[in-house]
Amino acid sequence: AVRARLGAEQVNLWGGSYGTRAALEYMRQFPQRVRSAVLDGVAPPDMVLPVSFALDADAALAALVDTCASDERCRHRHPRMAQRVEELLAQADRGIEARVPHPLTGLPEPLKIDRRVMSSLLRVPLYSPQLSAVLPYALDHASSGDFTPLVALSAAVASGINENFAAGMHFAVVCAEDMPRVDAAKRAQVAATRFGTAFLDVYERACRGVPSRAVPPGFYEIPASRTPVLVLSGGLDPATPPRHGARVAD
Repeated sequence: AVRARLGAEQVNLWGGSYGTRAALEYMRQFPQRVRSAVLDGVAPPDMVLPVSFALDADAALAALVDTCASDERCRHRHPRMAQRVEELLAQADRGIEARVPHPLTGLPEPLKIDRRVMSSLLRVPLYSPQLSAVLPYALDHASSGDFTPLVALSAAVASGINENFAAGMHFAVVCAEDMPRVDAAKRAQVAATRFGTAFLDVYERACRGVPSRAVPPGFYEIPASRTPVLVLSGGLDPATPPRHGARVAD
């Protein structure tokens, strides 16, 4: 409707993250209207988002651990990064009672850290190369009982998300498009990661209260493109890494 109102016979599509899924769907429904497309951080319709969260964040965290281990200065300063991750997750399973400064007031506040919260604290900084570079330092402090740096890294990302993120719409979309494709095999894949089912559990709980309807089967089909498509994916991206882009490119 927007294209028709603009009077454009064809459009150049640009989609980022979930926008790549919207662009792929537009290409599927209206291929004759697409002149070219850029898919930046590909989230294909069949990726099953809550499952990919665990798999791709685990891979990104492992890559960061390996990068630190291969860098002489990082290895010297943070020699036990991999062990610290495992130890902190084990502590979170038992429950951690921490105190951290509020990001606005600076006053110390209690924070209960369980497996779900710890998984988020480890995953969120991976979205930014600048923040993930500080993660080894933050893990050292957290292992000593000071969770302020680790929480601050997540807060740096979350503050922008909270201002621009429609949580209700997010859950409505994921509950309709992704969650019906979670089966026993995918649950087993997730359970084998460092994060376990922490992310998946959040969506399963939320989706119990979200009205939904079936998605047309054709939605999950990635169309053969009649026009040029540029596919971009970041190597250490914890949400839309190259494996999704490569599959869409094929």
